[in-house]
Amino acid sequence: MLKWAEHQLDMRLDQATRLQGVVALGVALGAVLAASWVPLRRSLRVLPLGVAMGFAIMLATIVHNEAMAMLVLLVIGILSGFFVVPMNALLQHRGYVVMSAGNSIAVQNFNENLNILVMLSFYALMLWLDLPINTVAVLFGLAVASVMLLVISGTGAASAASTASAYRRGSSPRQHSNTALRMRLAGRRPISWPCARCPVPPSPTAQGTGSSQPFSLSRWLRSR
Repeated sequence: MLKWAEHQLDMRLDQATRLQGVVALGVALGAVLAASWVPLRRSLRVLPLGVAMGFAIMLATIVHNEAMAMLVLLVIGILSGFFVVPMNALLQHRGYVVMSAGNSIAVQNFNENLNILVMLSFYALMLWLDLPINTVAVLFGLAVASVMLLVISGTGAASAASTASAYRRGSSPRQHSNTALRMRLAGRRPISWPCARCPVPPSPTAQGTGSSQPFSLSRWLRSR
């Protein structure tokens, strides 16, 4: 960003640092908005914002005015904060279900720092090749947008496979996903019920309790 500000806006280093503050402000605003508007079960809906962020980065290459640059960087920061907070929450939640909270955070931080190192290496290589800073920004924006499109397509394929699997088991996808989500939020591993291998939960009357109380899935799950 500092080199881009020097080349594109003819700003000194002490002036360019203001732009970093604008991005930080945008990230904070995006994080607050995401925490207020995006629940955990809908966190994947922010994936298109990653594509928009890539195009916003490319848009910065045609800006030559400081006020417009601040506006574009503020938008990039808001998109970044709105995108990162739900993704971090989802990754840590799924990691907690699969392994543990500590292991999940350790793996996530390792991968994040490894990717930062890889991106810095590519950036250093492009500077060594003496590529124009606008070309570097366009390539980075294209990389972000392309990776996010791949993630979205992969997520859509996985969702379609899960839906088809739920139909084959004889349950509605909404019922199956809601049951799995409730168990994940309770800190338990989800089960694939109803399925061919899972016994049908007995009703209280069938268990000989003599109670006419209707069957409750949550009560049955706690008794297992």
